[in-house]
Amino acid sequence: MQTVLYIHHDPAIREQAIRATINEWGISPFDCVAPASDTPSIGIKEIRAFIKRLSLLPQQGTHTAGIIAEAERLTTEAQQALLKTLEEPPAHAYIVIGVSNIQTILGTIVSRCECRLLPSTPGTPVPSSAPGYDLHSFFALSKGGKIAYLSTIGTTKEHLLPWIDTAITTLRTELISDQIHTKNRAAIPYKIAFLHALLETRKYQENNINILLQLEAAALALP
Repeated sequence: MQTVLYIHHDPAIREQAIRATINEWGISPFDCVAPASDTPSIGIKEIRAFIKRLSLLPQQGTHTAGIIAEAERLTTEAQQALLKTLEEPPAHAYIVIGVSNIQTILGTIVSRCECRLLPSTPGTPVPSSAPGYDLHSFFALSKGGKIAYLSTIGTTKEHLLPWIDTAITTLRTELISDQIHTKNRAAIPYKIAFLHALLETRKYQENNINILLQLEAAALALP
């Protein structure tokens, strides 16, 4: 996938991950483009200019990186204008996006990205295949492994809710796909059960409940 979406409430941690990814791709700073905006929001005009610049060939390498570090600033119209580019980016272009909470952007944007929930501790390496970014890896862990992984996300709502939101979006998308692909249908019952547990946790998040305990209980209920 050519588009990566990093999720974390701290913009500094998102920026660190974005820069590390661009370095990993070997893309020169001269070949990085971002939407220009000195206002609280990024509108359709800025996104159209961003898309046009992203279509240009790189100056110092083989690829261009499009960076939207604060996707929550995108207006709805700007997000809609971005959809086609996310679905069919130029062959030479990669796109990396940062957002504090995926609930602030369109689900159609999220579904076109490889979502990566960032660790809570600054400086922690961000492996793209870590359990939790990839729910298949998370489900494959032992019950103890699931509990151990959940404990690394954090204990506060700021840490846990973005992970829950990402998991909900991923499971919804996978369940739709599983209905089409026969080979994946065996996984549907436990995905539905986990999705239901996550939705219940999300629904009561304003109440005085321990979200981590709720997640652990949902993980322990998985086969």
